[in-house]
Amino acid sequence: MPPSTAAPSGASATQVSSDAQRARKRPKIRRTTFACARCHRRKIKCDGLKPACSNCVQAKQPCNGILDGESKTVIPRSIAQYLQEKIQEKELLLKKLGVDTDSDNAPQVATLQLSSAGASRALPEPSPDDDEQHDSQPRFDLASETARSFSAGLSKELLVSQARFPYGTFLFASSHLPSMTPAPPESEHREDYFKQKGSSNALEQIPKDVTERLVRNYIERISPLYPYFDRQDLWMRYNKVSTAQKYGDNSASQHDIFVVSMMIAISIMTSKFSDSAKIASSSERIFQHALNHSDCLHETSFRSLQSTLLLIQYSYLMPRAASLWDIVGLAVRMALELGLHRDPEEMPAHNFADSEIELRRCVFWVLYIFDRSICATSHRRLGIADESISTKYPSGMEGTYFLNNIRFRRIQSELWTVNYLRRGLPLLTDEGSYEAWVDDIEHRMLDWRSGVTTKKSSTPEWFDIAIWHGFVFLHRPCPRNPYPPTESLIKCFQAATEVAAGYWENAHSGFLKYSWHAVHHGFEAAIGMLYAIRHCKEQLKER
Repeated sequence: MPPSTAAPSGASATQVSSDAQRARKRPKIRRTTFACARCHRRKIKCDGLKPACSNCVQAKQPCNGILDGESKTVIPRSIAQYLQEKIQEKELLLKKLGVDTDSDNAPQVATLQLSSAGASRALPEPSPDDDEQHDSQPRFDLASETARSFSAGLSKELLVSQARFPYGTFLFASSHLPSMTPAPPESEHREDYFKQKGSSNALEQIPKDVTERLVRNYIERISPLYPYFDRQDLWMRYNKVSTAQKYGDNSASQHDIFVVSMMIAISIMTSKFSDSAKIASSSERIFQHALNHSDCLHETSFRSLQSTLLLIQYSYLMPRAASLWDIVGLAVRMALELGLHRDPEEMPAHNFADSEIELRRCVFWVLYIFDRSICATSHRRLGIADESISTKYPSGMEGTYFLNNIRFRRIQSELWTVNYLRRGLPLLTDEGSYEAWVDDIEHRMLDWRSGVTTKKSSTPEWFDIAIWHGFVFLHRPCPRNPYPPTESLIKCFQAATEVAAGYWENAHSGFLKYSWHAVHHGFEAAIGMLYAIRHCKEQLKER
């Protein structure tokens, strides 16, 4: 007889109801196999085979995964296979470069050999006597790899070149960190920065009303955040360039054209426009035009330092425009030569007007913000120690974005100095003083955040992301504290998730402008998160 289809009795109905309640209370288990993007879109059953499901193989279509049903974000079908393919691509690239990927020996340091014909790089052959010493040495040596990066970009032609910007062909290379494999010098790419891109004037191709709107955006909205130029001076330079274009004369100097072009290029990069490629292309054309008038960068002077800060600010938005760490280091050395790290009031018999004193202070502290931000993000040494600085804060800046930024960079500088440069403070000489210092830094960062007033926004402010990244920086393994306690690792994990969530929301809302920082901060947060999962997995499960 077929099974009965009659309605269940009262007892059985009660049992079914209780089973349903227990099922609802049972924790949800994430499936390890998801439907691919194509099957999900077509609403057909996916067998979940890897690397490609049967439906996609039969249709001869690429088989990609999908992040979730709401965002429809396409991801690799198999993360493991995707990473394996990337590793194979890198190994093939290494073989093309002549690097033996099967050898356990670390790459040797490249030496620079200059001859009459030019420059060449040579790798010394390892000797058997060095094997025992090599095994006891770390696999990655920052100084050696930095030397490799420099030697890859140097040549005899560069050392004796009369380029308008000293070492310009090296500084105008994409921002990067030292790698285990020397990158190709890309000399043609760097030389392109100093080649004329046609005879047309890039500024004249922009309508006058658009140009004025872009300049106004920079002066009124961007310049107050980094006030290293007097705003009246910027308007005066723009009027000179505009008049020179109108009458076709040479009343505008090369420096005026450079400054105005850089203002427009930076302002374009901050535009809210969905086509980011078009924005980048338009901005780079203006940037090229600015470099054609970069004679002002040839000397060590106050105006040359201001122009270099324009280049740094643009490279924040367009990392491929220049090597950020190198160009910030150049600016710091220029500032030290000009004595900007000392307050003018300490200099005997100075003849600076009050406005000049304030501008010098602003220029130095803008450079300080750039230096701390770049050095901490790229894990490099600071350009100047805090104890060598006596320059006062600019007056009349209380409560501004600029002063809040300075104060946060001071905290970040102390954190970086103690944890990563291992330069002790008087507070850290006694037993248990490091833990007290960590608690003090935490409270100071939280107090700083609570004192910052921001407008209500649907996207995370940079203050929030900066604080959470500071917590990752504080609690992750570091030279001062290579084995953090479980409590610190849990804090690091929580802060890392906040950093990832903040950048994710900014990216989806179109406010992710500083991509160089986002990539490095995101990578560092991910490393801290993985370390925490490995060493305190059970404690994280309980939360």
